[in-house]
Amino acid sequence: MVTYKIHGMKIKGGNVKKATLSIFYACLFLLFFTTHNAIGHEDTITACFTEWIPYSYLKDGQPTGLSIEIYKEVIKKSGMEITYEMKPWKRCLSDFSAGKYDAVLDGDVGIPNSLNAKQPPIPWVITFWVHEDSPVQKFSGYSQFDNQVVGYVGGYTYPKKFMNYAGFKSKYSVRKDLVGLNMLQGGRYEAFIGDM
Repeated sequence: MVTYKIHGMKIKGGNVKKATLSIFYACLFLLFFTTHNAIGHEDTITACFTEWIPYSYLKDGQPTGLSIEIYKEVIKKSGMEITYEMKPWKRCLSDFSAGKYDAVLDGDVGIPNSLNAKQPPIPWVITFWVHEDSPVQKFSGYSQFDNQVVGYVGGYTYPKKFMNYAGFKSKYSVRKDLVGLNMLQGGRYEAFIGDM
């Protein structure tokens, strides 16, 4: 079990699931994305994203992160430009569905009318965060959190087993990972499932 220190909080994380980056699939995805989205567009694609450090976030008011840099380079090579706007995830998805954006960064196959590859263009690890003094030292199943309050980010994609698990005392969603981690630190949750 690794202890992480985020904004002064010591929190332990245990792996639940890991999706690994595949350069081949990422390039294939991005090639497919730029080729198909370029049809019928001017020279600029508009995209929305949510704060998901280190993949997509604002630094000094400018979009940055691993995902942002990957998309920028691929779009540049296609001869187009891309503009980004950061929004809460649910609003980003809603605005994309309404046609306000051409793309959603770091989406998944569950987003209608978006283009996705078999492997996402970036890696991530889904993790249960717990208090440092939690008796849970290693993830062995959801039953470790039976009759406990668990938090998660609303609108993100989680394993179906997690979303359907009935053993939790309750599940509450928040808008951002850091809000959930603060609620965990404040004792509102016994565990928080989030991305690393």
